[in-house]
Amino acid sequence: MEVQKNQETDQDWSKIISVQEVIENQGITTQIIEANSEIGLAFNRFLQVSPTTRAEVQLLVQLANLHHFSLYPISRGRNLGYGYNFPCMQSQVVVDLAHFNQISDYDAQLGEVRIETGVTQEQLYLFLQDKPYLMDSTGAGPLASVLGNALDGGIGYSPYGAKRYAIFDLEVLLANGKIIYTGHPFAVGPSLTPLFIQGNFGIVLSGKLRLFPQPECLLGLIIQVKAKGSLPEVLTGLKSLKINGEIKNIIHFGNPMRTFMSSVPIQDSRYASVLAKDFITEADIQSNYYWTGLGALMGDRDMINVYRRKIKKTIGKLAKITVLGEGQLWWLRRLVAPFSYELAQKLNGVTELIKLQSGYPTSKPWDNIRWRYQSIEATGIIWIGVLIPNKPEVIKNFVNELEKISTKARLELPLTLSLFEPQSLVGIITILYSRLEKDSQQHAHHVYDQILTMVAAQGLSLYRQAILPGYRGIPKDKLAFLGDIKQGVDSQGIIAPGKYGI
Repeated sequence: MEVQKNQETDQDWSKIISVQEVIENQGITTQIIEANSEIGLAFNRFLQVSPTTRAEVQLLVQLANLHHFSLYPISRGRNLGYGYNFPCMQSQVVVDLAHFNQISDYDAQLGEVRIETGVTQEQLYLFLQDKPYLMDSTGAGPLASVLGNALDGGIGYSPYGAKRYAIFDLEVLLANGKIIYTGHPFAVGPSLTPLFIQGNFGIVLSGKLRLFPQPECLLGLIIQVKAKGSLPEVLTGLKSLKINGEIKNIIHFGNPMRTFMSSVPIQDSRYASVLAKDFITEADIQSNYYWTGLGALMGDRDMINVYRRKIKKTIGKLAKITVLGEGQLWWLRRLVAPFSYELAQKLNGVTELIKLQSGYPTSKPWDNIRWRYQSIEATGIIWIGVLIPNKPEVIKNFVNELEKISTKARLELPLTLSLFEPQSLVGIITILYSRLEKDSQQHAHHVYDQILTMVAAQGLSLYRQAILPGYRGIPKDKLAFLGDIKQGVDSQGIIAPGKYGI
C-alpha cells in the first residue's frame, strides 16, 4: 500500500491562520513553523503554540472545542525518525509543552519522581547526580523528553528496558477540559496508564517515573557474533540468562551497516570513497564480526564474575565476550589507542556505551544519524520498530526478507535487534534518504511500504511507527475498540485525531 499524500489547499491554510488569530487573542504565543519533515510528510509548514501554564493548555482545549480545530501535543519535538515535531495532519495545531519542565515529588525510599512532559534527559540526569538512582537513558540525546520518549514506546538501556514499564500515575488533560490522574498500575480496576502510551485520548502533562537503584558495579558488555547465522542461537542463550537475572540490561545487536553507522567519523577522509557510493554494501565495510551486541553487566561486585562466567559458558562458543570497566578503558586509551586509530574508535564507542548504561544522555547516537548525508538538514530518516518473538526461525526469516528488500532497492539497511525482555526483540529498521532529492524520498517511501507489507505477511506486529499516513499498524478489532473509547472521551476529535489510525 503506497503512502498517501495530504495536499495543502489555500482554504485549509486560511483556516489555520484564523485559528492562529483566535489563539493569539487569548495571549498565548504562536508561530508558523516552516520546515521539511524528516520522514517526508507532504506539507512543510504548520501552526505551533507554546503554552506556559496548565490554565493555558486548558484554554486551548476550550478554544478547540468552540472553534472546531484539533490539537497535536508534543513534549520536546525530538521524535526523530517518527515525525519529529510535526503533526500527523497539517490542520492540527501543535501544542509544544517544552515549558512544562518541573521535577517534583522525589521519593528517596521508593525511588520515584514526578516529571513534567518537558523535562529533558539532561535535566533529569543532573537532578539525580547526588542521589542513589540512575536515569534510564536512551540514544535520543540530552534534549529529548524523558516522559515523551516513554509515552511513544521508547527503549532505554536500564533493566526496565521498554520505558513504558517505568511510568505511572499520569496527569492527563482530557478533551472536556478536566484533569485526571491514572494512579498506581496495581490499584483496583483497569490500569489507565497504558491507554495514553501511543494513544491520543488526552494531553499528558506529567507522570511518575520509577528510577533504577545505582548498582555497586557496572561494566560494559560487548558480544561479537562472527557467523551471521549464529545470532538466533545466541539470543536463545541470552533468553535464559535474562530470565535468571544474570543479564539485567537491554542488549542491542547491530548488523555491520548499523555498527558502521555508529562508529564512522564522517569528517575522516579515509571513509570518503565509501561514503561517495550511491549504495554501500556490507562488502565495502571491513568487519571481523557480523553482529555486535552492546549491553552491560551490573550488580554486586562479588556477583559480576559469576555473571561473566555464566555468559561465556552459555554463548562463548558462538561469540567473543568482552567486559570492560571505566578504569580499564582509561588505561587502554592511554597506552594502546595512540598507536591504533581503529582501536581508538572502538574504545570511544565503548566509553559512550558505558555512559548510556550509567544514565548519561550522550548525544553521540543523535550525531551518528548524519553519517550518510553529512547534516541533519539533508538527512531524511524513517524508523520502523517491529516486535519479534525470540524464536530462531522467526528471527532468521525476518532478517532474510528484510535483506532481500534492501538489496533489490539498493538501499543501505542499518538494523538493530534489541533484546528488551527474554521472550521478545524489537527490530529497529533505519531507512535513510536525502531530503534534498525528491526521487530519494519517493524511493524511501516505497521501501517503507514494502517493509510494512512484509512485516504484516509474516504475522509480526509493529512496536513503533512513523506518523506517515496510509498504513495502520493496529489490528482492526483492537482499532475499533480504541475508536469506541476515542468517541467516548473525545467525540469532536480535539486531541491528535488520526494518530496511529485512532
